[in-house]
Amino acid sequence: MNEIPSFALDSVAILTEKNIFSGVNGLFEPNVNTDRAQTAEVVYRMMKALNWMGE
Repeated sequence: MNEIPSFALDSVAILTEKNIFSGVNGLFEPNVNTDRAQTAEVVYRMMKALNWMGE
């Protein structure tokens, strides 16, 4: 089973809309581990969306 749990659908939709999450090749794989680079990219995009980048 590789579906986004129902409790997370709204959050995933919001984060996708704000370009914070994009999945891998446009697909979300909630049961696959992320690597450091993917995690760093999500943190960077989140900080940028919250204007925490000092720009």
